Amino acid sequence: MNKMRATVSASAAGAVLAAGTTLFGPVGAAHASPSDCEGGANGFVGIPDSLSGEVRARQPLSDTNSPTAYQVTVEVGTIGGVRRGWARIGSGDPVNNPVRKHAKVWTDWRAPQSPIQPWLQCGPFEVRHDGLTATSAAKRTDPSPDWQFRACGSMELPGSPVYCTDWW
Repeated sequence: MNKMRATVSASAAGAVLAAGTTLFGPVGAAHASPSDCEGGANGFVGIPDSLSGEVRARQPLSDTNSPTAYQVTVEVGTIGGVRRGWARIGSGDPVNNPVRKHAKVWTDWRAPQSPIQPWLQCGPFEVRHDGLTATSAAKRTDPSPDWQFRACGSMELPGSPVYCTDWW
């Protein structure tokens, strides 16, 4: 697994997509707020924070690969009869190292053949209470190269580094 580390803020994310706009907009990174990625907007659906699926990629939110660290995962599963992908934040040891309120998770989506470059960011979505997990909104996907996504997250402290999985 290749670790990707970046420093990203919501204000540096770029143009905001309005509900009902196409994902194939102008060249440049686009940022969608959680409301632009839930309830069917732009092809995304909201899902429960407790939903888990098949893990396709995993990245600890630290510079070590500690099995007890917070982690973001790329997960896939069938929701409403459609194969979808999403990001999830959790802990490798939820009893002794539970995820804290305000930790964040989001997905970056890209269509390699589209003018969305480098990606569309959906989120961030925050953990609402200590000890819980959080998920991003989910989008239709399959193992084809038509859409790729990765999970990204940061811990609850302001200025915490951002870690992302590899693209899947």
